[in-house]
Amino acid sequence: MAEEPKDGKFQRLLKWMGYIAAILSFLGTLYGLGKYVYDRAETNRKIDQLLAAEMVQLKGRDYESAWRTLEQAVKLKPDSSKVRDAEHSLAILWLDDIQLQRTQKFSAISQKLVSVLSRDIASAKPGTDHADLLAHLGWAYYLQFREETSEVDPAVTFAQVIAEDPNNPYAHSMWGYFLLWSHRGMDDLRKAKKHFASALDSHRREDYVRQLQTLALADCSEDYCQDELLRVASAMRQENRPLPEHAVLRLFGHYYFAFGGASSNPQQFMNVLPPAEHLVTFHWLFDNLQLDEGKSRSRTYYLAILQEAGGDREHALTNYRLAIADQRPHSGSMWEAATASIKRLSR
Repeated sequence: MAEEPKDGKFQRLLKWMGYIAAILSFLGTLYGLGKYVYDRAETNRKIDQLLAAEMVQLKGRDYESAWRTLEQAVKLKPDSSKVRDAEHSLAILWLDDIQLQRTQKFSAISQKLVSVLSRDIASAKPGTDHADLLAHLGWAYYLQFREETSEVDPAVTFAQVIAEDPNNPYAHSMWGYFLLWSHRGMDDLRKAKKHFASALDSHRREDYVRQLQTLALADCSEDYCQDELLRVASAMRQENRPLPEHAVLRLFGHYYFAFGGASSNPQQFMNVLPPAEHLVTFHWLFDNLQLDEGKSRSRTYYLAILQEAGGDREHALTNYRLAIADQRPHSGSMWEAATASIKRLSR
């Protein structure tokens, strides 16, 4: 048998080496593809875990922790649509749930949220969603403005929103709050009332609108703000909507001012509502309010005044007596006033 030429063996060896190289290359490609798929799946799994943790934190209203959780998710996959949607939702919820106390600092919060809101506004189409986002951006500007960390006037942004969505509940209620926070004049109250009315006319987010409205009025110390707060409280009673505790306590304090001798015109506050409506609203506001003994007596005294104003002399007389029962004679202005009322109603 003739021996195969050496060059033929070499050619066959080269061919087999090519086969082996192709197989190895294919296996390398499969490994790379498998690793890519595995790494992608692992990243998505970690993101899903982080988003689940963020939802738990949101339910607990732990917005700071939720934000830190999303920051971890962003590092894993900066372009994740799920993470962006979660950032969007968190920004809105956080801004909506901020407890506006005058000593609280918000600039650190708002700085985090402005970039998210600006990004989402840029990608949103004109309409309700775009207007809602823009209103929240204005609210973030307000939080910075109140601490003098920004010179951006939030009213400009609110005006842009209303031009796009005339009854936007966020922009109107936020603007109304801003007016009473920054100025507090009678004219500002009139403007704020119009904004809150327009917000309610949208029939969206009524609870949020009422929350900002009552907070703005409760934080305004002017008598006409407290008069308006009582009107709003009566409206909320008829809407079966609870009044925030802060506003309830603020109103109770104003009854002390109006009926306790400090006001020069107590009749004005008494006549904010018709007598029957005022009495019903008073019961709704304060019957279940936990008070110490002294304030409980005051509540009974205020109730007697309203009952007398409504023509219920019998119950008024009973409550005047209860208000000063077991009190030392001439022990204070309430004792003097209640005693005078008892004499007047006993004739």
